[in-house]
Amino acid sequence: MIDGSIERDIHDALVALRRRGVDRSFDIVEHVPTGKFVQFGVGPVLSMDVPCVSLNAEEADRAAVFFKEIGGVDLREYDATNPRTGRIQHGATFRFDFGDDAVKAARAAILFFARVTSVPINAALSITEE
Repeated sequence: MIDGSIERDIHDALVALRRRGVDRSFDIVEHVPTGKFVQFGVGPVLSMDVPCVSLNAEEADRAAVFFKEIGGVDLREYDATNPRTGRIQHGATFRFDFGDDAVKAARAAILFFARVTSVPINAALSITEE
């Protein structure tokens, strides 16, 4: 069940993401005033990623609890080029796979902001589709 218009907007963006089905397609849901965000990618399943670098220590602790509550902590390490410096950097991201369930994924995004980053549950969020 979708409760609010931003949750519906996130849901609709995620459905469109699944339809696009292009490798490297993604959606970013962001609280612009704080710069806090979650990103969704598409592949065999709809996945939510939250890079650890975007969280402070307290938020990272709350994120671990949050992901455990929704089904499990999947902390993945990666090496990627920093677009500002061109240098390879090591990082980690929280990840959760929702299968094809855009309703659950949209709800999780809203709850992530409220429970992990302390962004109010009814805050305006920006959705970028790439």
